[in-house]
Amino acid sequence: MKPNVPNGSLMQSRCENRLVVRTLERRWNEKLQQLADLEQAYAQALKVERLSLSEQQRQQVLRLACIPPGDLALTNHHCTHCVKNCSGC
Repeated sequence: MKPNVPNGSLMQSRCENRLVVRTLERRWNEKLQQLADLEQAYAQALKVERLSLSEQQRQQVLRLACIPPGDLALTNHHCTHCVKNCSGC
């Protein structure tokens, strides 16, 4: 049984549906391209050589991380966190 819809309205409905489908397909393809771009950027970032630190440099960075920003001039800073967590602080 066919719906009781005038022929022009049915055509209009089909055109609108095609427009919606095209819009959704375009958005989907844009998102797929964004995903591909991000995956490529991530793969490239993994190839970047990481900075290697010696154990001494690592300890210096850890000591600096324990010092509050206003106290960077203090060379013999010993906070509780440093004493517990940073060897050589």
